Amino acid sequence: MAIYPRLSFLWPFLNTYPRSALSYSKSRNSFCKLSPDQRLSYSSSICELSRDHRLSLSNPANSGKLSPDQRLPHSNSTNSLIPQAGHPDMIVRRATFQDLNIDAYPFICRDSKYAEIHKVLEDYGKTFENGTRGTQEITVRGRISSVRKASSKLAFYDICHQASKIQIVCSAKSYIPKTPSFFEITRLLHRGDYVEITGLPGRTKTGQLSIFANSAISLLAPCLHAIPASLKDPEKRFSNRHVDFLVNPQSMNSIRIRSLVLNYIRHYLLQKGFVEVETPVLAESSGGANALPFETSSRAVGDDVPLHLRISPELWLKRLVIGGFDKVFEIGKSFRNEGIDATHNPEFTTCEFYQSFAGLDELMDMTEELLIGINNTVNESGILKSQVEIKGSFNRLNFIPALEEAMNRPLPDLTSPTIVEELVSLFQDLHIPLPRLSTAPRLLDKLSSKYLEPQCQDPTFIYNIPALLSPLAKSSPTNTIARRFELYIHAQELCNAYEEENNPLLQRHKFQMQQHDRETHVDLETQTVDESFITALEWGLPPTAGWGLGIDRLCMLITAQLRINEVLPFGGLKQSIRQADRIPSRSLK
Repeated sequence: MAIYPRLSFLWPFLNTYPRSALSYSKSRNSFCKLSPDQRLSYSSSICELSRDHRLSLSNPANSGKLSPDQRLPHSNSTNSLIPQAGHPDMIVRRATFQDLNIDAYPFICRDSKYAEIHKVLEDYGKTFENGTRGTQEITVRGRISSVRKASSKLAFYDICHQASKIQIVCSAKSYIPKTPSFFEITRLLHRGDYVEITGLPGRTKTGQLSIFANSAISLLAPCLHAIPASLKDPEKRFSNRHVDFLVNPQSMNSIRIRSLVLNYIRHYLLQKGFVEVETPVLAESSGGANALPFETSSRAVGDDVPLHLRISPELWLKRLVIGGFDKVFEIGKSFRNEGIDATHNPEFTTCEFYQSFAGLDELMDMTEELLIGINNTVNESGILKSQVEIKGSFNRLNFIPALEEAMNRPLPDLTSPTIVEELVSLFQDLHIPLPRLSTAPRLLDKLSSKYLEPQCQDPTFIYNIPALLSPLAKSSPTNTIARRFELYIHAQELCNAYEEENNPLLQRHKFQMQQHDRETHVDLETQTVDESFITALEWGLPPTAGWGLGIDRLCMLITAQLRINEVLPFGGLKQSIRQADRIPSRSLK
């Protein structure tokens, strides 16, 4: 202890390892409990160690040569998978970079020899005999996914980039620079580090396509955390999504499929002459669907003006059609201040398009064409095979006749002033529990979910939906049904489309009926009268058909995911909040 008299409180971290090297043995957790001043003192003491000792400590491969108390925890540990800033692991590595005069975060220089790994695999995948090499140098960059030491003079690294992987062979015989030495650089590199390698392409004697390094492996960015050997707990995965992608690369497939789906939809609509737009997400009105909105305010417009996150872009897009954009679409976020479960998140992505002089039949044809095209593209991508069969003409269910057949009872007159009482009587007769709010739309919706949706395992259009469920859709002359359909696959709703109500007087009446339910039954999810939209309709909305698709749910179906979190880059709302945990080590313990 004479060497570090001021560090007597750090006795648990000191050891008789040769030349007084520090062994933070008893528990790395003890270090995390130290005060900031104590950590700083400990960090300084590590920097006083000799270069060789720090390099030895920084190399997980040496842990097998140390006693259990001296051994550095590494990637197979599952107790402290993400150390806090200032943890001994980080301190030792950073000090080692300084010892070796290595810039751990260099600028990238243009290199004419650089090739992405997938291009190397394409160009050389079928060349070279076993045990031979090319003569033209190439440079590759990527993250080290595995390290294998054949001996003190031969090391193998797997380097990954853009879902492609190649082996790097690093031999002391062909290593040119003297500083850092071959032994220093191979002891320094860890799994997870980003590196650059220049060498010759070829094949090992066993036939593995590889890059044979003939110069120093350059560190581009170190990974200062020990990457876990496994990470399976869903909450830990989604609360540490970047770590999830590192440990479980297959998790990235759902995100790549999502990108492919979005690009296909955008290309499909642009090819048909649609104009892509962005409409307000934050405004005074949230209209376009029945749901509870998020409310906020803005200092710029005054706290007395209530603002809402949009529930749907529908009313904005129809205003554009009124203004002369005859084919318009938007892919973007919408928000509903409702519950969270396996298939619902308050923030979700939709695609909506509106086309003048189009009818419901045309939209059905477009829906079939679009979804079959998406499915085929996914299957041809090589990422994964679509887990849902989408082909040919979709099944069709006429709402009222199909429902009456399934219940073996007739529906009451949907225009009757006593419709609610009659539907409640029907529920009692069928021994079905009543929904929390017994309005006519909610009662009809529950009957549909019980009797019709289970029939929709294969792609199925439910059409001629009651007008009571469709306040923004054009109704039949008898005001019983709306020119509307919903598409279901595996009993899950994917699409909603209808011919738009363009009569401002009828639209006001439908809004007023919704307002009545809102006030009578305290149903806060129903829409209020939107006078500004009605005024816009007075300028003339041509016969128009509108269509909406839930992107998240489509991606879930294609990738066979049961949780919406899997198809969102950072999971749902709860998980994205946890990403900002100020003490990340807690989230993986």
